[in-house]
Amino acid sequence: ALCAWSQKSPDARMILAAKREIVWANDAAALFFPTQDALTVKDAKLCIVHNANAQKFEKAMAESPLFPARFACLDCEDGRRHVLMRVENIVVDNISYLALMVRLAAPLDCSPARLATLLAPAFRLTEMECRLVSCLFQGLTAEETARLMKVSIETTRSHIRNLYGKLSVSSREAMFARLLPYVTC
Repeated sequence: ALCAWSQKSPDARMILAAKREIVWANDAAALFFPTQDALTVKDAKLCIVHNANAQKFEKAMAESPLFPARFACLDCEDGRRHVLMRVENIVVDNISYLALMVRLAAPLDCSPARLATLLAPAFRLTEMECRLVSCLFQGLTAEETARLMKVSIETTRSHIRNLYGKLSVSSREAMFARLLPYVTC
């Protein structure tokens, strides 16, 4: 039933066994892999390109199993796009698997004003928070965002913490996952 439901999803979905062996993937997964360079498939196994991305994936896997879903944001080589990954543990016939949903987050050409129109009503974001979201969606670091917004890094980090609080998230990856459905640029 899970596979039948996921087969029609526009998002790439996979079920992995031990050692990242792919036991099932939907049609969107086959289309997904050529569009990015953070993940590959070799010998029916999911391979994570670059050590830093592998560390992010392993960190997400190490998070408490009490959370129903864990998130990772992997960087593509171009430095502007990201692969957003949602991972859940599932058990079928007493065998544990990982259910993955992956999505490419390309740079969005959304101005802060456009994001304010899309996100402010749903999440009660301030103008500054919309500008911050715009920078984060463009892949800028907190330091780069602070320079661009002409504020201190401490102020930027404070705004990021406030933004996470409003969105009920605790990481950039979870923020992307929470906001992407609302951004239709």
